Amino acid sequence: MAVASPVPQVPRPEGQSEWTDIVSKQYLDKLLPAHERSILGGLELRPKNIRFATQNKGEKVYILLRRHWFTNLGWISNAAFFAVLPLVVVFLLQIFRVQLPDLLSTKVWLILILSYYGLVVTFILRNLIDWFFNLFIVTNERIIDYNVNLTTTQLGAGEMALENIEEVKQNSVGIIASFLNFGDVLIKSAADRSVIKFEKVPRPTFVRDIISDLTKVVKSFNRNES
Repeated sequence: MAVASPVPQVPRPEGQSEWTDIVSKQYLDKLLPAHERSILGGLELRPKNIRFATQNKGEKVYILLRRHWFTNLGWISNAAFFAVLPLVVVFLLQIFRVQLPDLLSTKVWLILILSYYGLVVTFILRNLIDWFFNLFIVTNERIIDYNVNLTTTQLGAGEMALENIEEVKQNSVGIIASFLNFGDVLIKSAADRSVIKFEKVPRPTFVRDIISDLTKVVKSFNRNES
């Protein structure tokens, strides 16, 4: 990982986007390695063709994060269990030669089975969308935590400017998290003491160091301007 170097004074242009572009090209861009993407998309460096609604002119996405794939094993196991449960029940009924009373017609049974598996598919899609669209983003200007609420179909976002970041901490709890290298990254604001939490993301130490270095460079430029 690159280490933030001392920042000399640079004449500041009038436009904020031009100033951001100068800082990014001369210093911030050098802190990150080339484009890289994990197999399951939990972490992507310098993602290509990524845009978001509130993106400013000249703002670059440096890191795109989702929760580590391991966090999905719980709902995947539940979905698999409920998917095979009717088959297991039918298999056991055949083994013990249990006959169900003809209380319902074949069409009704078919409707019930389709409805049941419809709920299973809905459960899978809900959790998959929750994982895929709840994003953590690091740009050359700020960090952003996107939250999609599927119940209210609303999108929430918390953000913090790099210049306002006071402290960045990393926390990996448990043997599995340490072995698979995922954990939480906590970013504290100096302005209003708020905290943004990147929850259960891959390579938390790397993410923490990158955010810390970006923050140091941005603050160095701000001090030179004051």
